[in-house]
Amino acid sequence: MAARSDNHVLLCVSHKKMIYTNFACVVVGTILMILASLYYSFDTVTGTHCRVPNFLPTISAAARDIPSRLIWQLIIIFHIPRGLLEVVVYHNYFSARLADMNWHSSLMRMLNYVQSVTLATHHLSLLSLTLVTSAPPYYYIHEASFITFIVTSFVHMLMLLTIMKLTDSDGRGLKTKSVRVRYFFIHAILFVLSMGLFFRHNAYCEPYVYSYYAGMEYLVIFSNMMFYIFITRDFPDLKLVMVGSGHKRD
Repeated sequence: MAARSDNHVLLCVSHKKMIYTNFACVVVGTILMILASLYYSFDTVTGTHCRVPNFLPTISAAARDIPSRLIWQLIIIFHIPRGLLEVVVYHNYFSARLADMNWHSSLMRMLNYVQSVTLATHHLSLLSLTLVTSAPPYYYIHEASFITFIVTSFVHMLMLLTIMKLTDSDGRGLKTKSVRVRYFFIHAILFVLSMGLFFRHNAYCEPYVYSYYAGMEYLVIFSNMMFYIFITRDFPDLKLVMVGSGHKRD
């Protein structure tokens, strides 16, 4: 009798459901982390060198102590594989799209590689930012991870919007560019406002300004998430499938 290979599906997960579940966990986990830090370490997480009253911590301050740090690390570790999957999805899509349009320009291929590398770096710097505490002696590693996270976020957004526009010249590309442009500007405005509050806090040491900066930081994070959630519109039928193989005898 001859052996016959028999492939069968072990797991099939809707990418859209995975995205929504992932983002919901990040939002709920962030709220729980902040509440836990305020409950267990209010004075520590809201205190600054200015020694003025505050009522909210930044993400870095809130994630410094147990149990908040464990909550934050768990939700980010849960988030990273989905983010890296997103890198593969967009890179493969744009590679296939460029081939379909017969565009063999080295500039277009470079744009695709830049958007892929910056998105991967964005997620990996978030992982570093999460695992490395902002407390001495690791502050400079934490700071470098934060700067990398922010810079790659904006660079990738711009690269993605650019390549989306170029690959839609025949009307057959992705259709979420216009809504992403709005969220890009919302994200950029919130980031500029947060930096203004940060520098004002350090310059004038006014009560509660640090907390306003922290609140704005939360909005920056969530606006970043909203920009990327539109992958569910770009690929609504995408599924993550795990296939197993076995051998049967006829």
